[in-house]
Amino acid sequence: IAATALGLLLSQMEMRAEGIIDQPVLQVLSVMLDSERGSEWIDRLATQEVLRIIGPNEWVERNHFALPFPVTDREMLVHVTLTIDAEEGSAIISSVPVDDPATPVTRGRVRARNSSTYRLIPIDGGMRTRISMATSTHPGGLIPAFLIRVFRRDFPAKTLAALQRQCAKRDIRA
Repeated sequence: IAATALGLLLSQMEMRAEGIIDQPVLQVLSVMLDSERGSEWIDRLATQEVLRIIGPNEWVERNHFALPFPVTDREMLVHVTLTIDAEEGSAIISSVPVDDPATPVTRGRVRARNSSTYRLIPIDGGMRTRISMATSTHPGGLIPAFLIRVFRRDFPAKTLAALQRQCAKRDIRA
């Protein structure tokens, strides 16, 4: 984390994580692409809303993260792309920040910028999924660096553990 002498976050925070999900790639994708379930596995995500579908594997979404006082909630607009390698059985979900004049910042929130890549690779004959996650976030505004570390320190582990729990639910359809 880059910070000034005052301890205010000025640049991006990057995180990486890897894990194994005890479900096939299609099951994991089913959970990850369900915007109604997003808040059940993405740490601190309050809502996830698809704003515009660009194509069968491409869309723009708004993500609202509820943060504890005294930090103002954040929202992100991202352009999401899904790439599937049918031969390998793998998938990549990539998102990059997007500016959309038709979607102003919601009152009471700060617009953050986030890029992320999730790679899903089948293992054990396709019965399980190796997932790698890489994110780069600029939270927008000025936030004390120690607060960012507190809020984001456990984000990868909490998110992957919650994804594992979601994927194990019986109501998931691949």
